[in-house]
Parts: sequence; structure tokens; C-alpha cells
Amino acid sequence: MVARLRPRHGMLFAAVCTVAVFVVSCQRQSADEDLLTVRETAARKQGTQFPAPEEPSLPPKASSRDGVSSEEPLPPKTEAEAKPAEPAASPTAAGAEIASAIGSLTSKDGPTRVKAMQDLAKIGEPAVGPLIEKLSSTDAEARLTAILALGGIGKKAAAAVPALTRCLRDPEAAVRCNAAGVLGVMGEKAAPAVRDLTQCLKDSDARVRRNAAGALGQVGQAAEKAIPELKKCQKDSNADVRKAATETLAKLGEQAP
Repeated sequence: MVARLRPRHGMLFAAVCTVAVFVVSCQRQSADEDLLTVRETAARKQGTQFPAPEEPSLPPKASSRDGVSSEEPLPPKTEAEAKPAEPAASPTAAGAEIASAIGSLTSKDGPTRVKAMQDLAKIGEPAVGPLIEKLSSTDAEARLTAILALGGIGKKAAAAVPALTRCLRDPEAAVRCNAAGVLGVMGEKAAPAVRDLTQCLKDSDARVRRNAAGALGQVGQAAEKAIPELKKCQKDSNADVRKAATETLAKLGEQAP
């Protein structure tokens, strides 16, 4: 185990090392000079002249870029090469941004809530987990804005399908309505919600029935089990529900009556 040196001891240690290196260097230089003198003396005794040492030649200067040398000047770096890389956002900063936007979802100021939803949509998948947690809030407004934010993220928020499916049984019609609409945005990834969406075709609120019918059309062939209920919706008292049911049946290959 290497012990930690105190600053005072560290400076002393560094000084000792420096002196030791200098002494060794001087010893080597003295030894080389002694060897040179011995060789010169021996050569003179033999009547020969000791050749003067050759001066070391320096390598030719060369331009280099990125570790590649060349005698010819290299072209200037392109704008992309010269531009420094942008630092990546730290996880801490991203988490703080998500937390701030999540907190703004329950703001009493409408534009603030809208901006928060837009910000979360831009953040994308990293915001899905916190938004899923928000779907369990006791505040209906918070649940609603979280659903809309997930809709803004789109299919990248597919992990929220189970939680959105539970929202189809929410006591607030606005929550049920938008949950059905966002499940439609998930497309085929919302296939596990087909049974609950089919139940929503009987909802007391026409907006819920309309969005559920439209969502089943986005899910694809997995929604074939809902065909009998969709056909009943073609006789619904609400024109929007009838239209949505008819369009979905056409997507599923069913002919209009």
C-alpha cells in the first residue's frame, strides 16, 4: 500500500530525485570524457591522429498534421476539422431539465404548461419514466398534461403503454379521452391495449368513444377483435363516433354497410 506523502515531504522527495538525476548525468559525462582521453592517448602513441567526433545531423524539418509528416505544406484544415467538438450535456444537467419541466406541468399558467410539454417532447425518451410516474398523480390536471407530453414524444414512449391503458379507466373523461388518443399515436405498439380500447367504445362520453375507435384503427390488425363493437358504433348517436368507427373498419378490411 502506497502511503500518501505530505506536501512538505513531497517537495523534499522531488528535490532529492532532481539532485540524484543531475549527479548520475555528471558521472556519465565524466566517464565519457575519461574514455575519450584514453583513446586519444593510445592513438598518439601509435602515431595516428584521433578523428574528431562528427557533429550529429538533425533530421530535415517537416510539416505535420495529425501525426503525418510531409515535406510539402499541407492544405489548411477544413471547417469541420477546425471546429472543436461540442461538450455533451451531463446526465445531471439533463435530469435537472426534466425535473423542471415535469414540475411545470402543474403550473396554473397555461403557456407554462404548454412549454413544459414541448420541452419534454424535445427531450424524448429520457423523459418517459418521470412522465409515467406522473400518471399516478392524484391531480387530474397533472395526469392529463403528462399524457399529452407522452403523445408529443410519440412511439419512443411505448414503455408507457401499460400506464396509458390504466388511464382508460380514469374517473375523469378528459384523461380517458386523451389516453385513448395517445395510445393511437403509439400505433402497433399499443396492441396490448386493444381490449381496454374496445371497452371504451361503450364509454358514456362521446369523445372517449371517438378517440378509442380512432386508436383501434392505428393499432392495425391486432384490433380485429374489436370489429363487432366497431360495427355497433356505426349506429352511434354521435356523428364523430360513427365516422371514426367507419374509417377504422375500412382500415381493417371491412366493407361499409
